[in-house]
Amino acid sequence: WADEPIKRTGAHIWGVLGILVAAPIAWFLLTDGALRTFYGLPPTAPLNPAGLLSLGGGLLALIIIGLVTRLTSLGAWIWGGIITLAGLAALIVPKVVSEWLTSSKDGFLTLHEGFGTNVYDYLTITSRSGLLLFFGIVLLLLAYVSHGSRRSGRYEGRVKAVRQVVKIAHFPQLARQLPHRRSQPHHSPRQKAKSQRATQ
Repeated sequence: WADEPIKRTGAHIWGVLGILVAAPIAWFLLTDGALRTFYGLPPTAPLNPAGLLSLGGGLLALIIIGLVTRLTSLGAWIWGGIITLAGLAALIVPKVVSEWLTSSKDGFLTLHEGFGTNVYDYLTITSRSGLLLFFGIVLLLLAYVSHGSRRSGRYEGRVKAVRQVVKIAHFPQLARQLPHRRSQPHHSPRQKAKSQRATQ
């Protein structure tokens, strides 16, 4: 009585690619916006509008991640797990991670001098503070909630299908009578009176 499962290979591939693009953007913009806003708060310094714009862009990227995860949670599982492991490594073996970041600094600068420097600084700050680990856990939680809601929806659908089959099996006369009731023609009171006179 259940339909065949729909193949979701394409959705999974696009979900993995979507999170691969959106997650680094969200991380960078949220970190950039938080730091610019913190160091640009009055009265020590004038408010930095660029920080607010970065925060808004980071929130928009998070919304996109949520929408993609609603369709398929595979991308959030994969990249959330990788980011979480990277954040854990930065806290468990900080010296090794710091040495790797220092040795890779020139590689970041090849992207763009200002942008590469920001990426290096933000990786250093978020990895040492545990924010990178927190970001990875948030992605995993999104994946868990999305997967759980989709699974509960499929379970409710199966339960409804089973109940329908059980009703038809125990009350087959209802299944036979329902179509006949729907197919009965509708007679107006005048037509009913004529039919009764004809029978008399």
